Amino acid sequence: MKVGVIGAGTWGTALAQVLCDNNYDVFLLSTKEHQVNEINSLHKNSKYFGNEIFINEKIVATLSYETCAQDSDYIVLAVPTIAIRDVIHNLLPYIKKPTVFINAAKGFDVLTNKRLSEVIKELIPHDLLRGFASIIGPGHAEEVIIRKSKDEINEITNNDEKEELEKARKQEEQEKNEKEKNEKEKMEKEHEQQENDEQKDQEKKEKEEKEEKKLPKEKDEVDPQNDGERRLTLLDWQKESGVE
Repeated sequence: MKVGVIGAGTWGTALAQVLCDNNYDVFLLSTKEHQVNEINSLHKNSKYFGNEIFINEKIVATLSYETCAQDSDYIVLAVPTIAIRDVIHNLLPYIKKPTVFINAAKGFDVLTNKRLSEVIKELIPHDLLRGFASIIGPGHAEEVIIRKSKDEINEITNNDEKEELEKARKQEEQEKNEKEKNEKEKMEKEHEQQENDEQKDQEKKEKEEKEEKKLPKEKDEVDPQNDGERRLTLLDWQKESGVE
């Protein structure tokens, strides 16, 4: 079966790789001649994947909408959202039979804010639209192009998630310990302040008691017995001295 992939960017090239690996006849449309020549002769797309990654030798890159679309059983739209309308307009003259369209672009239509699935179905005549599907969800072209399996990608993702969770756990534990430390220091300072206040109150009380002991007694506090002894002594002195 023939598949025409529109767009030789990262995602278009990666999807072309997957399709070709699964024994589809893949034609990859590009707008740049040097890119077409590189893919066909060197089997690389160095602009997006460098010189270390090679793509399937059976992928045929082309500048022609006609070559890519004519007699294709599937058309994969892997172009920027803003280009969807122009691409479909350029494709339709070469679509002669009912074809399945697969959208790999993300986002909403720039003119109407509709979902791309709605717009694409509106632009393609019903008699030429055998089916429609969208590729959604997270995906990384740099992983797909090197043929990493879903399990491998999930394992990497899970490991990344584990690292993030562990990092978050450590951060939470550190914040908790810091909070407990601050609360403990606060309680210790409050306790120390309370002890200092109590000590000051005690010292003040003792000082006041000492001051009270130093003050002379009032007349009404004079011991009558002692006062009587004082008067008796005065009379004795008068008698002895002959003073009347």
